[in-house]
Amino acid sequence: MKIEPHPPLISVKQESRLKCQGCVRSRNSDSEQYTPRIAINGEYNNLRPRGGVASWTRLIGAAMINEARFSAYIYNFEFLPDAVGTDFSADLGLPSFALNDITRRHPTISVRNYPAMGGGDNIPLLRKEINYQWTDQFTWIRGRNSMKFGVDMRRYQTNNFQPQSSAGQYTFNGPFTGVLNSQYTSGLPDFLLGLPNQQRILDPSTYDSQRLRNTRLNLFAQNDVAVTQRLTLNLGLRWERDGNWYEANDRWGWFDYATGQTVYPKTLRLPVTLPFSHRFDERRSMKDPTDRAFAPRFGFAWRPTGSNKSVVRGGYGISWGQPTVFVLLNSALTPPPFLLRTDQVSSNATPQLRFGDFGAVNSSQLVPRNPSYFTHQPGNYSNGYVQQWNLGVERELLGGIAGRISYVGARGVHLERRYQGNAALPPAAGNLNARRRYPEYLGMTQQETSASSSYNSLQLSGEKRFARGLMFLGGYTWAKSLDDSSSWSPNGDSSPFAQNPADLLAEKGRSAFDVRQRFTLSFVYELPLRSRSRALNLVVGGWQAAGIATLQTGFPTTVTVGGDIPNAGTGSTRGNLNGVGNLPNSERTLERWFNTAAFSRPLAFTFGTSSRTNIDRPGTRAFDFSAQKFFAITERWRLQFRAEFFNFFNHPNFGSPGTGVDNPAAFGVIRSAMGGREGQLALKLIF
Repeated sequence: MKIEPHPPLISVKQESRLKCQGCVRSRNSDSEQYTPRIAINGEYNNLRPRGGVASWTRLIGAAMINEARFSAYIYNFEFLPDAVGTDFSADLGLPSFALNDITRRHPTISVRNYPAMGGGDNIPLLRKEINYQWTDQFTWIRGRNSMKFGVDMRRYQTNNFQPQSSAGQYTFNGPFTGVLNSQYTSGLPDFLLGLPNQQRILDPSTYDSQRLRNTRLNLFAQNDVAVTQRLTLNLGLRWERDGNWYEANDRWGWFDYATGQTVYPKTLRLPVTLPFSHRFDERRSMKDPTDRAFAPRFGFAWRPTGSNKSVVRGGYGISWGQPTVFVLLNSALTPPPFLLRTDQVSSNATPQLRFGDFGAVNSSQLVPRNPSYFTHQPGNYSNGYVQQWNLGVERELLGGIAGRISYVGARGVHLERRYQGNAALPPAAGNLNARRRYPEYLGMTQQETSASSSYNSLQLSGEKRFARGLMFLGGYTWAKSLDDSSSWSPNGDSSPFAQNPADLLAEKGRSAFDVRQRFTLSFVYELPLRSRSRALNLVVGGWQAAGIATLQTGFPTTVTVGGDIPNAGTGSTRGNLNGVGNLPNSERTLERWFNTAAFSRPLAFTFGTSSRTNIDRPGTRAFDFSAQKFFAITERWRLQFRAEFFNFFNHPNFGSPGTGVDNPAAFGVIRSAMGGREGQLALKLIF
């Protein structure tokens, strides 16, 4: 429960700048947001970035210039619990394994049907990223050529500190004072008696921060050449080397599917005994360097005639990305024994635990015999890249309107995805873990770069620059985006886990963010209202109206089924498709948005036959409007009045329909909508 609807936000910015041939600039921006809640459940979000740039520019004759630049950027993020720094556990007589002052906090206590105390046990979180960048760019203008050559070197460091359950997590559901095998109504009596049914606390002996390091080197060359007065070419080539990624103390591990072992760097020293299959290897690099990342660029602008009213533009380019840092952080945190916790669960029939009493536990006893963690293959984890291309025609139309029609496309390769790497395949009856590929291990979340995507679109736009009191910009896009993994993280419309890891091709479908059609129109119009009466003109004259209209089709969503029907442990099951899922627009209602009869629950020990993202969600129709007027007080002082309305026509924009086959009361039914019309008035004094 929040005490106030709008938590306070404190922000302080500081910037210094010196304009000269050699320049030094710095920028600091501090923000602190506190979300208060009762029972010490509040949270702090502190962001303290620091940045600085030093540059030196030298002119070499009349046609050459060299610019060298060094920059440093430090990103400090803190996600802290309420009253951090106070050792509540010691005050309450409970154990605490706080590693420093920042981890001294209130334990997380959950009591059924009462507000939780202490906040989530996954905080505090402290993340510090340091980026150093050195660039040198040489520009040479010679005749019709404008050439640039350069080098870009970057050093990346991140330290991630997130000791989960450092103050303990305790759950009181009420089974010991409630009616056995019933729906327990209150956990308070059990709490007062000190009888938790579950408790957990961090073992600090093996925990430490995750410290990732990486160096990146880029070389580039570019030439803009005016071939003729009507044709200009843009040519470029980049070579981007993403170097080895390391954990500074070699605290990471990965699963070798060829041998069924967890592999650690040979230099790692562990204070515990590992009871599962493992080995130590010469490999220290979490990801091999990318040495063949060439990125060509080509573009042109051509006037077919001597007139400036028509231009044909086109281009092609490749852009390389970097690996998602969270993938590597997972491999540095989740393999045992990097995050060990004492987990205790009591029978509901007889109390077996006492509040905060974990007994004498040896750290080696906490290492799971059948571990489960996130993994990636360090020798086969690639940098993804995107190819982009476009071809378009621009034309000046009547009334000073510039029109454009273009085709825009893209293709992504080596994109990141997740699936269950130690699934029990093929689906069948019997003990799940005994049927896994490696029964010694439980689930193994495989993170790899085998996904791909494609995007194709027709884009139309018209623009009128401000003249005679009017300007507008309109655009229409008809597009289709396909992929086999839309997001590395979970979302409500597409699971990041493949349904069947043995058939990844079956994951191809519309992207979760695919919008087939979208139209937008924005305008600013100075109302031509005038009066000869000075008093009346003060009221009706000088008004300016503006608006933004948005019409778009809906995002896609996926029909799912609860439970592990295939008995394969893959983490995602879709429904069976027995017909056409989408209904015509004329047949859609809030009670039946899509054809629910086309879907059914798969038979036991089978995967669903429905594809990803094959159901259309409702689209969006919105119009935002504003009107403003300036009132002159003196030559220096002016008063601005603004009236702003969001969703001006109060058109309902509905949420997603229920997509769970197992919940027939909500299946295909829409029970949510976006906010209605909102208006706000504002006065602004300008001097």
